[in-house]
Amino acid sequence: SEVPFKILNTFPESKRPTRIALLMEDSVDGQAFGQCFRQSAKQYGYSYALDEPWAVGAKDYSSLVLKAKAKKINAMFIFGSPQDTITLIRQMKEQGLSPEYIHGWKGTWTSEFWNALGKDAQYVLDDGFWSEEFPYPGAKELGERFYNEFNRRSVSTGLYYALAQILWQAIEKAGSLDSAKVRDAVYGGTFKGTVMGDVQYDENGVALSESIACQWWDGQQRLVYPFSASSWKVKLAPPWDER
Repeated sequence: SEVPFKILNTFPESKRPTRIALLMEDSVDGQAFGQCFRQSAKQYGYSYALDEPWAVGAKDYSSLVLKAKAKKINAMFIFGSPQDTITLIRQMKEQGLSPEYIHGWKGTWTSEFWNALGKDAQYVLDDGFWSEEFPYPGAKELGERFYNEFNRRSVSTGLYYALAQILWQAIEKAGSLDSAKVRDAVYGGTFKGTVMGDVQYDENGVALSESIACQWWDGQQRLVYPFSASSWKVKLAPPWDER
């Protein structure tokens, strides 16, 4: 929940979108996400001009769009399904609501999102766990292989691929296929050169990685965050009629 604020803070204050709408789907997951994003907003000195629950599976979000227009929203954080997000953005375009910064979780990372909206998905950001643009060995090749086989992009394939790479290294480190010995080799271990980079496990067997952020551009998800792994500068969206 800190990622969008870190990205917004890369813009000069004079150009930084600050009238933010927080739209979290009206579900247990959405409510939990909302709490995290409210805490992070306070931490980074932001507030929400609009904070509304988002109905799941609705066909008409016009009242929500009108509220956002009345509040002069220029940034939007949205957590919802791909279909609901597609419906919302279509209706935003119909009613002339064009925030400069739209960041989605869950609903904007699928290839179906781009396929349904085409260039209307341009500029939208998504979250994920991995990027084929990571500067790590094999990441680009894995992304290309995945796309060639399934005709879609992925922001998670590398996470699972890296688990296999880690397992092979742990077996070699343990010098055994015994499950307890392999487990012990993982706990507290460092595994280098995976498609997730160098992965460090703590004493409890947990390896944390940062959430990523990508921006849709010409059908590709350009890696925006983490900044240390990215060469793409996020772009603010112009009004619909100027695209």
